[in-house]
This record gives sequence, structure tokens and C-alpha cells, in this order.
Amino acid sequence: MPSCAALNCTSRSDSQRPLFCFPLSDRKRLRQWVGNLRRRNWTPNKNSRLCALHFEEGCFTVNYGRKRLTSTAVPTIFNLSMLYKSRSTQEKSRNAQVICLWWLEDMRVDLCW
Repeated sequence: MPSCAALNCTSRSDSQRPLFCFPLSDRKRLRQWVGNLRRRNWTPNKNSRLCALHFEEGCFTVNYGRKRLTSTAVPTIFNLSMLYKSRSTQEKSRNAQVICLWWLEDMRVDLCW
């Protein structure tokens, strides 16, 4: 059963969201799709799909009650906030917290009410 190729997307062919094939015959647009997807070391094939959630409303036409992509549609909506949070990024964040705590402990503040 096909599912959406976008990381962290749980859309499947049995959901209410339509899935769309990658434009394998249009190299320029295919590069845009894959670039926007931001999956490392991944190449789409004839079975790869993206769901409608990753396209803006202007990318669709409706024919006979079915959503279809326009010939220039490129996916632009992705939740990339957690995709590439590496260990080094997590380590830097933890170090920053320790430095801030150390700095706060070292401060002497008198509060007057």
C-alpha cells in the first residue's frame, strides 16, 4: 500500500488525502520536488508518492470531482523542524543550558519589593 514519501508524514493510500506520483519524466520539476523533500541519499521511483498536504491550494485543479496537480505544481509544505536535529545540535543545546545555569548561579541579585 503506497504511503507519502515525506519524512514524518503518515498519509497512506487508504486515507482521505490523495497521493501523487513524482514527475519522473520532467527532470527540472523532479529536482525541485526532491530538493524540497530534503531526504538524504534518496531517489524516487515509479512507486514513490507525495500526499496533498505538501502542496499549496493553488497547485490543484478539480476534474470530475478528483483533485489533480497542475503541470507546474511543486511541493512546498513540509514540517522540517525536527528532521535534521543531530546529536551535535542536541549537545550544543545542552551545553548552552549548562552555561546559562552556571552564569545564573554566579550572579548575585538583590530584589527589593
